[in-house]
Amino acid sequence: MKQNEQGALYPFCLSGSRMRQGAVMLRRQGRALDALSLLRRAAEQDDTPAAWYALAAELVSLSNWEAAMPLLARVLSRDDHQPGVWLDMARCLQALGEVDSALDCVYRQLQEDPWSPEGDAARAMLADMHLTADDKEPRRTQLLFRRGAEAVQRGDYPLGERRIRRAMRIAKNKMPMLVSVSALRRMDQDDVGAMKYICRALRHDPEDARVLTALASLFYEQGRERLGRAFLQRAGAHAVSVPEEANFLSAVRTYHAWQEAGVYLEERLKRQPYRKTLLYAQAQMHALQGDMATAAHLWREILAIDPDDRCTATLVGASKYAIRQLLGISARITPSERRHQRQLLEEAAATSDMATLLKPGSHTRRLMDWFIAGAYEDEHSMAMAMLGAHRAETAVIAYMKELICQPLLPMKVRQWVLLQLAETAEGEEMLLFSGGRFSQVSCQRTEKQHGGRPWRMFLSLLLTETRQHRKSREIAEFAAAIWQALPLECCLQAASTRSYAWCKAMELLFLSKTGDMESARRVLLDAAIPARKIKRVLRTISRCVTAATDNGCT
Repeated sequence: MKQNEQGALYPFCLSGSRMRQGAVMLRRQGRALDALSLLRRAAEQDDTPAAWYALAAELVSLSNWEAAMPLLARVLSRDDHQPGVWLDMARCLQALGEVDSALDCVYRQLQEDPWSPEGDAARAMLADMHLTADDKEPRRTQLLFRRGAEAVQRGDYPLGERRIRRAMRIAKNKMPMLVSVSALRRMDQDDVGAMKYICRALRHDPEDARVLTALASLFYEQGRERLGRAFLQRAGAHAVSVPEEANFLSAVRTYHAWQEAGVYLEERLKRQPYRKTLLYAQAQMHALQGDMATAAHLWREILAIDPDDRCTATLVGASKYAIRQLLGISARITPSERRHQRQLLEEAAATSDMATLLKPGSHTRRLMDWFIAGAYEDEHSMAMAMLGAHRAETAVIAYMKELICQPLLPMKVRQWVLLQLAETAEGEEMLLFSGGRFSQVSCQRTEKQHGGRPWRMFLSLLLTETRQHRKSREIAEFAAAIWQALPLECCLQAASTRSYAWCKAMELLFLSKTGDMESARRVLLDAAIPARKIKRVLRTISRCVTAATDNGCT
């Protein structure tokens, strides 16, 4: 060492691999939060798919499925061949109640590497999935019930009741429909009708947590608090899955059943001590009861598990001076504080470039994730406008690719992101989550005379309607070849007014061309519209293709 360098301090930074090794040692010592923090530092430093997957796998092992899914989507958007990532995504989706999407991920894992330990785990997971719909149950039943519920909501009660009764007659599993009809009756303030349907559902399954919670809510609204508390206790004893848990916790907050909530959360936290959702519910309970010190401690623990949770970060930052002003009836962030966070993001966007703004782990990146995946339309519009102004930049394209891989992203945002990528991408294949499954799509530019924008709108609808096929990509390519022969009027009909009929016609035509007549017959049987409307579209396609062939266009 030179004489003028003696006494100088040099920063020492561990490599990502050494940090991951240290996280393994911390996990063995029982220090799960320290291991999680070290893995997050390694992921932010390396910024590779393997590093982010190590962090996501640790979150999955701690049952924090909501926090793990965006990280898994980040890995899939960069490298969908990472070993084990499809299996962990399937675990997250199954835990959150998205069984069809979880099945798609299990099949992806089996296609990726069927003879690895992950493939063996995928086969075992597939054998345990008993919640899938029966193949003999027509999909038309669900569509018929949904159309009946929509008719009731818009005020057409005779039509809605007729469709719902018909769907319940032909359905094999009537209990979910009975619960939904009871909820519709409650929305119309018909407590007698709601009680009748929920009691019928209770006879089908006396231990269903959703039915017990709905029955407890009815008794609370009728002023029969003792019965309500009794059924709420029974619901807590049977609420095991994440949807049942969310339904139960929403009921106890609504009716201030703090004793039942405390018993339930204490029992659940014994099995999952680092589950972020349970800790947040416990913090809400203490905050609404006035115990702000315990609530602030729990919020800090949540932030140690998931620093990307901006709602909890705001509550922690304000817990020292004005926590009561930030809490509403459900212990959520008030509109004034949300406006303040929005102003911070707008100021950061005006003073820095998008690569710095969207850097993983930064404060501005967490704000962007919070706004674009939230529940407020104005915040979605603000975030989309900010991304749309710089959509050609590399950092923005990479961020939008992550967004379309996230299963819990709002559909409006997902469609907007897909259109933006179609305008800016250079034809490379991207992974897209649409209609309950992942699909590889190529966002290539389409010539204006062939209706480029209607095609991109129709493509999203086609992927949604053909999600039950393992060859949905081939169906989309087949439809793209036919699209070139269609006039603009037909393209606009397919993308807007008659999209369902055109999707079914493309699907039926592909199955007929490939010789799968049994699947083609089921498409006609399960369609939510009469077969004559689909055949009418088929005749239109035949005329357009024949005319294009005669003119030498195809």
